[in-house]
Amino acid sequence: LQLLAGVFLAAFAVRGAASQVLDAVHAGPAAVPATMSALLTGAALLTFKTARQAQSSCEMMDTDTNWGHRVVAVHVGGRSWNLLTLDFSLEEAYGLSCVLLQLMMLSFFESW
Repeated sequence: LQLLAGVFLAAFAVRGAASQVLDAVHAGPAAVPATMSALLTGAALLTFKTARQAQSSCEMMDTDTNWGHRVVAVHVGGRSWNLLTLDFSLEEAYGLSCVLLQLMMLSFFESW
């Protein structure tokens, strides 16, 4: 529940910042939902890909897939610096990707 609340708060904070930036450059009213849709799609696909890689490496080594204890790490930053590291279980990572896709759909249909 804390993860879900954090995702919603972060999404709306990014949406507010994107709205301020795009209003400053006089972008159209549909620019904010389109930007949020692109950001959320990228985040969802990245989270899903990382979770799938963690699961396939566990399966490749012929070990039992332990959904609760396998850690998926998402790093935010560059190659030589790290701004933020988030550790999720496989279940949380797949759930987070579904939540991000639902937020993307909300942003996508907001402009219609």
